[in-house]
Amino acid sequence: RAAHEAPVSPSILPGPSEGRPAAKYLLGRMSSISRRTKGRLIMLGGVILITPDALLVRALAEAGTDTFCLISWKLYFCCLLTTLYTFLVPFNPRALFAGLWQAGWYLVPPVLVQTFSTIAFTASLIYGSAARTLLFVNLNLLWTALLGVIMLRERLPFRTICALVFALIAVLLIFVPEIVQDADSSEDALEGSNPALGSALGFGVGVAWAFSISIVRLAEKNRPGAKFSTTVVIGTFLGGVISTFLQGPSRLWPTQGGFVGPEWQFWALVFADAISASSLFVALTLAPAYIPGAEVSIFLLFEVVVAPLWIGIAYDEVPPLWTMLGGALLLATLLGHELVPLAARRISRTASGTPIAEKSVDEVGDLPTVAIDGDPDVSQKGPPEEAAKSGEMRAHVVSL
Repeated sequence: RAAHEAPVSPSILPGPSEGRPAAKYLLGRMSSISRRTKGRLIMLGGVILITPDALLVRALAEAGTDTFCLISWKLYFCCLLTTLYTFLVPFNPRALFAGLWQAGWYLVPPVLVQTFSTIAFTASLIYGSAARTLLFVNLNLLWTALLGVIMLRERLPFRTICALVFALIAVLLIFVPEIVQDADSSEDALEGSNPALGSALGFGVGVAWAFSISIVRLAEKNRPGAKFSTTVVIGTFLGGVISTFLQGPSRLWPTQGGFVGPEWQFWALVFADAISASSLFVALTLAPAYIPGAEVSIFLLFEVVVAPLWIGIAYDEVPPLWTMLGGALLLATLLGHELVPLAARRISRTASGTPIAEKSVDEVGDLPTVAIDGDPDVSQKGPPEEAAKSGEMRAHVVSL
């Protein structure tokens, strides 16, 4: 009788085909996944969904859509989706508004940055190269470290100094040969576009994000209860209103805004693009509760590699050789910058004789945003609730 009543190992539980409902079976399997694995799956899903963003923008621009007509509708849909997530999923309006009140004037710079970046990022994909835009935007990791020294009086790690030097070399590799040789013919940008403007906008978005992250970090030190998740909602709405004004309300409808083709195609493409952008917002809100900020940064680099590939496959275009060489060096620099502290922690824990698998995510690594992880001495450790709050701090600088 004891043998018949012995507990059954989860690995040999019957599957959905043996009488268990499929939903309950999947939920049961998900509950047995480690916290770190959940975080990685969340980030992987968000990054995979964001990779078609540049391709969808390119498709709408190729169809003749005016720049600000495209941006307006994309941001309105993003505002709708992020509002639904921000206010309905963690349904606690009282705590949300209390956090906003606590933030005070610290909300203003992130909202302004979000408004600028939501417009500038999409415009940079239209005017310039997707590969360059994503590379320059990801430089915000290094600019954040520099601003941490200036605004927060932090010590700049040696690895960050080395990364800044190599990043400068990578940028020179991308730009100097083009200036000398005027080699722009094979860039993955639209005909008649302005690659210099696109690159400048992408670079500006990266610097703006770094400034916004530094302001939020300063607020976290001075006003711990502040919440910033609504900056994405406010920023996308303001960005849509400004884009509508620049486009002209009379030319906002797709057919009047230059789109050539059935209207349903426009709505399908722009809504898919909004879902793509909003999915990363959700992932960046949830994932930092499960995995360290360095791992989140590494997952974000996946977009830099894959997004230009979609455009290359769809339009048979290849970035110039110097862009690929500079991009490879920059990717290797950013990847190394984030992997070094993870490897150092793993070695130190191994040397101490404690298996890493026995530690929780809070013990294995810190739980900061990408920006905070720029300095290994700055971390936010604590229970999952606190880590989730750290995720809110990160979500306001999502690429839309």
